[in-house]
Order: sequence, then C-alpha cells, then structure tokens
Amino acid sequence: MKEDPNIFMKIFFIPFKVSTYIPVTMDHIEERSLNTIWFAKNHVFGEEIKKILESSRTDKKIDNKIIRLKVEFLEDNHKYYIDQNGIVLKDDKINYLLSKEEMSKLEKSILYFSEVIDLKAARKIFKESEKELDSLHDRQHPDSGE
Repeated sequence: MKEDPNIFMKIFFIPFKVSTYIPVTMDHIEERSLNTIWFAKNHVFGEEIKKILESSRTDKKIDNKIIRLKVEFLEDNHKYYIDQNGIVLKDDKINYLLSKEEMSKLEKSILYFSEVIDLKAARKIFKESEKELDSLHDRQHPDSGE
C-alpha cells in the first residue's frame, strides 16, 4: 500500500512485558505487532511521544532480538525502535533510555488509542476503504477467521 499524505505517524507495538518465543527484530516488528495505530496529520500525541522517547541519552545499545515498539514519523522521516529494556534507537544513530515510569506511561497511552477508529480520517486515508481495512485487519489478526 502506498503512503498516504494524511498519515502523520505510525506505531507498531507489543507490550513491553510480553515475552515471545520468536525474536522480534526491527525487520519484523510491523508484522508481529499486537497493536498498529496510524495517526492523522499533526496529532498532539506525536509531540508527546517524541518528548518521552528523547528524554535521556545513553551509550547503551538496543537489543534487536526484543524490539517491542516502532514509531515512525512520516513527515520528517524519523524512525524510533524501542526494545523491551527501554533502549531507544532513533534513525539508526542516537540512543536514548526510557525509565520504567516512561515505559509505563508510553504503554498506557498507546493502549488507550488501540482499537479506536476515527471514521472521518479513515475515509480520507483509505480511498478503497473496505479492501484496505480488510487487508490491514487480516494481517493483524490472521487467525480470527472474520
């Protein structure tokens, strides 16, 4: 699916405390995420999440076998990956460290938006809404049989 100019930010998330049998890497977080959320242009949560993700620099390196979150800002092309320990990698260059409190706040905020659909935004984003929404749902819930 081609990128839509109305999409501001994409989030792919597996709750931080979830353990997986198969490693979740930067290459696989999108397909293995339990929560996928797209935000329309200039959503206030974008600035809030950037502040949290960039709050504390670190020399620690991200563990690419336990990735739990990918945040992608499409306008400025920034990508953040966060592992289960709270290590953040921005644009494959800069590392940050989230505190347990920041991880908890981030998780609660993301889960708050989970399962919410703004129909007006969805119609704007998905010109062929039924096919694209069905396709997205099928990728997120392959065993649902719906």
